[in-house]
Amino acid sequence: MGVKVSSFKQDSIHPEITFLSHVIIPSAKDGLSIQKVRLLNKLSIAHNFSNKIGLGYSIGYDYLREIMNFTYSVAIGFSLGENFGAYIEPYGVYAEQGFF
Repeated sequence: MGVKVSSFKQDSIHPEITFLSHVIIPSAKDGLSIQKVRLLNKLSIAHNFSNKIGLGYSIGYDYLREIMNFTYSVAIGFSLGENFGAYIEPYGVYAEQGFF
């Protein structure tokens, strides 16, 4: 179950800013799922520089009961035609044990 709130739409000066939140409720049998409620949150920011190039990045926080993670990603996308595009997205997680 989740919610997405678009705080700001992009205009000529400001980027598009969106907050995403998910609650993961266990629904599978023991052994197939972590039997705990989990919460995932992200703040996403997007810039469209033209009709052909865009940049997006996000920071997030995941609460998994005993485990708390900070997440990040950066993506640059390119239009390669009317119905085709490509993107590059480095991403990662910083957990209590460090980056991975």
